[in-house]
Amino acid sequence: MAAEEPAVLHSPEGRTAERLRPLADLGLRDDIVWSLVDAAPDGIVMADEGGNILLVNRQTETQFGYDRGELLGRSVDDLLPERFRQVHRAHRTRYRAEPRMRPMGAGISLFGRRKDGTEFPLEISLSPLRVDDRLMVVAAVRDITDRVAIEAEAERVGKLLDATHDGLFIFDGDTLRFTYVNQGAIEQVGYELEQLLGMTPLHIAPEFTESEFRALLAPLVGGRRRAARAEWAANRWTTDPPQDRPATSTRSSPSASMSATRRSA
Repeated sequence: MAAEEPAVLHSPEGRTAERLRPLADLGLRDDIVWSLVDAAPDGIVMADEGGNILLVNRQTETQFGYDRGELLGRSVDDLLPERFRQVHRAHRTRYRAEPRMRPMGAGISLFGRRKDGTEFPLEISLSPLRVDDRLMVVAAVRDITDRVAIEAEAERVGKLLDATHDGLFIFDGDTLRFTYVNQGAIEQVGYELEQLLGMTPLHIAPEFTESEFRALLAPLVGGRRRAARAEWAANRWTTDPPQDRPATSTRSSPSASMSATRRSA
């Protein structure tokens, strides 16, 4: 019996890729390949041009609450809330006309629909795959529930911090560059946000040298103290941010420090 011909894959632009070697030649059994697919941290869904599901991995089952056998042959639309399905069908038609690797729904919030009807936020990356003359679409599905919750909490905390008149400066313990300042800090020192994010505490407290300031931070960075107090007269904005005292460091381990200041009466 003649050996089975390997499948020929085509890129989205129509170029024929290198013929794939049969898995048997690589010593890979089907169960090993499936183990690799199931080990992926994201859900993997492969569908045909009509949006019918041909393959899913174990993470997809976990994300959507279906058994694999329940998903095969179903429309990918079944994994989306009803309000997204009509738009998704139109997008799928456009994707067939111009298949390429890209994120799905760039700029909008996407949600998946589980078997029990509950929804969860997700990210989807699409990749076209041509096997002989057939177009397949592979979707990598990532559940971003935890990230969305963290971002929402960060936004809530940011609004609380901006509501206070106290100044809050957060800076990197290595470079000393500010990574966050609240509205109170901006009002205290008079710089624009973009200017402050390119500065260090040494710019607004010029009475400190870098070595003196790092000596103040040393007990915090080393974990020997949880807080340190210093007072200075803030160097308010006059013309341009000072450029003559850049902060440099040879420290190799990253750390973060925070300083909160209160405007004196």
